[in-house]
Amino acid sequence: SLPTSQSAADVADNLWNAFLAGRRAGVSRPFGHEAAVDGVDFFIDQGGADHYDELARRLHGYGAGVIWTATTRCSYPDHRLEKALATKVFDRIHVRMYGAGEIERRCVISSRYSWEKWAAAYPGSKVYIGLVASPEQDEAWVFQKDLYYEYLQFVTKLPNYGGLAVYDRYYDKKANYTGEG
Repeated sequence: SLPTSQSAADVADNLWNAFLAGRRAGVSRPFGHEAAVDGVDFFIDQGGADHYDELARRLHGYGAGVIWTATTRCSYPDHRLEKALATKVFDRIHVRMYGAGEIERRCVISSRYSWEKWAAAYPGSKVYIGLVASPEQDEAWVFQKDLYYEYLQFVTKLPNYGGLAVYDRYYDKKANYTGEG
């Protein structure tokens, strides 16, 4: 949670200078002084939604060349990210078609409809279908043939379809889900 605007400013400053392109003296860079990550993903699993919009705007305002993504829950809207997404600074939105909880289980039943709502709401962002690679990971696993017939033949025609975001690489390789194991 970000309890105040100052918290959002402090987190943005730390992320920029410790992990991204910032180089302020005295800030520890865990990956070394020459290394920088190429993006930040907003996934708010717990806590409130306050001030994440300010964090997104502040980080985006530091400069170009960084990929801004948000990982949302399937059901639209994701109240923890709603205000941050309204800033329209996100390049990519990964819509998780899996997850724990009764709401997510209901979402899986009508997930194409949910995903299409996300795509319509954020036409300026590439929207990805977030899937698990193995039934070991989550009960919402989708068999590849079902993925094509229930989703891909429809959603790939949308102008802001971004692709698949398969979680995670270990299970993808183990199950050969994407065929790139």
